[in-house]
Amino acid sequence: MDSIPQGHLSFERERGVSGIEISPGVAHLTVAIGDGSGRSGQLSKLFQSLAKAAVPIFLIKLHATSATFAVETASVDAAVAAVSASGLRAASRQGLALVSIHASNVRDLTGVMVKAVDALHEAGARLYGAGDSHSSIQCLIEGSAADRSAARLRRTFGLERADG
Repeated sequence: MDSIPQGHLSFERERGVSGIEISPGVAHLTVAIGDGSGRSGQLSKLFQSLAKAAVPIFLIKLHATSATFAVETASVDAAVAAVSASGLRAASRQGLALVSIHASNVRDLTGVMVKAVDALHEAGARLYGAGDSHSSIQCLIEGSAADRSAARLRRTFGLERADG
C-alpha cells in the first residue's frame, strides 16, 4: 500500500470564510413601540398582526422605543398594512440588499465582523443592520453598493473568482 505524504491529505477545508451571498430586493422597517408599561403588549400585537398577514420578517431587532426588521421588497405593502392593523406606524427604507458572509462556526473566528464592516466601508456601502448565526453574518446595505461590496468582501476574505 502506498503511503500518503504528510500535509497532502485534508478532510476539512481550512477554517475561515467560505462564501459571500447577495440577496437584493430587501426593505428595512422601523416601528415606534414606545417605552411605557404597554411596550410588551404593543410588541405582541405587532408580531401577531404580521403573522396573521403571513408576512415573513428577518433581522428582527428590539430597541428601547422601537422594533426594526427586514422584509423582501415584495412584502413591504403587506407589512405596512399589518403594522397599521396593529395600531402602530411603520417607516420603511427600500432598495437594500442583504449580504451574507458564510463560515463554519463563524462565532469562533476572530475578527470576521470587523473585517466585513471595514470592507463594506471601503466599498462605500452604508450598513443599516447586521445579524449573525452559527454559520453566517448578515449585513443589510444599500442595494446600489451590493456588487462592489461583494467584490471587496471576496478580496478581503481571499475568495476572488477564478474568472475575474
